[in-house]
Amino acid sequence: MIRAGPFEDSSNKKNYISPPLSGEYAYHAILAASAEGNSIEQTQKTPNDAACILSTYSACDYPNSTNTGVPSGISLTKLTTNDDCLVVSVDNTIIDGMHITGCIDVEANNVTIQNSHVTATAQIWWAIKYGSSKPNVTGLRILHVKIDSIPGKGPAAEGGYAYGISSQGTGSLEVGYSDISGFKDGINIAHGLVHNNWIHDLSKYTGAHTQGIYLWKAPAGATLVIKHNTITDLVQNSTAAIFMKEGLGIHDVTIEDNWLAGGSFTLYGGGADAKNIRVFNNKFSTEIAPKGGQFGAISYWSTKNSGNSWSGNIWANGPKAGRTVTPAY
Repeated sequence: MIRAGPFEDSSNKKNYISPPLSGEYAYHAILAASAEGNSIEQTQKTPNDAACILSTYSACDYPNSTNTGVPSGISLTKLTTNDDCLVVSVDNTIIDGMHITGCIDVEANNVTIQNSHVTATAQIWWAIKYGSSKPNVTGLRILHVKIDSIPGKGPAAEGGYAYGISSQGTGSLEVGYSDISGFKDGINIAHGLVHNNWIHDLSKYTGAHTQGIYLWKAPAGATLVIKHNTITDLVQNSTAAIFMKEGLGIHDVTIEDNWLAGGSFTLYGGGADAKNIRVFNNKFSTEIAPKGGQFGAISYWSTKNSGNSWSGNIWANGPKAGRTVTPAY
């Protein structure tokens, strides 16, 4: 069961956003009393593998337009920051039921952004950035959020190099039940949990080299789980649905039960120095390219690396529907 707010803590208070402070355009968080709000409950269906062969992600109950983004019935309060960011600098802040045109810069611990819509504007390289000036902040949760840009005026104005969610520090990040589109990278992340998201229709800017999820190296002892997402990356100008770059020493990543399609290769496995990478029970789709990606389903994967495992990954459709996807490297 998924419960989407607003929520209350034991002190019956929340952190909310305020108008701009004197002499600044960036917004800051302040503490304000909250009123009790209604809750929304949604049930996540579990897909049946047999029923999903020769099908689509929507038919298989993978994340799509009907079960990601702002839940129906939520009224949004509009806030425009233009080409500046709303800066969240107070721990435990909750941003709930907002439509923010501009960006959000999270520089505090245990912040939650939920039931909201963030629309990036032309001169901003990200919709949500995290840990840019305070790289040790942690605990950001982004739940039931639609993240996009203004058509013709959004991130493409910056040469296509823009990011839906950019984790720039060492803190943990959870992204769930969100609809992300229109960026070079949907999510940049090192460790945490990415689940039940629809990442699609990335930047079409020439040479953007798009990735649905781009992985950084996590701190020692930290882990990352990518589970039950739909991630599709158009072949034109694209790199991968999930990209683990060789040479970064990516480690301790679990990629489970995702619907993946597109890219030059759909999944880049991190190369010779990636360790403890577990990829299992994913569905690779031919909806964008006959080989999954332009050149294939997976590259830079090594079964010889310590802790790496690959199992239960199958073709969701196409001439090999239901058959095992086998890494070429």
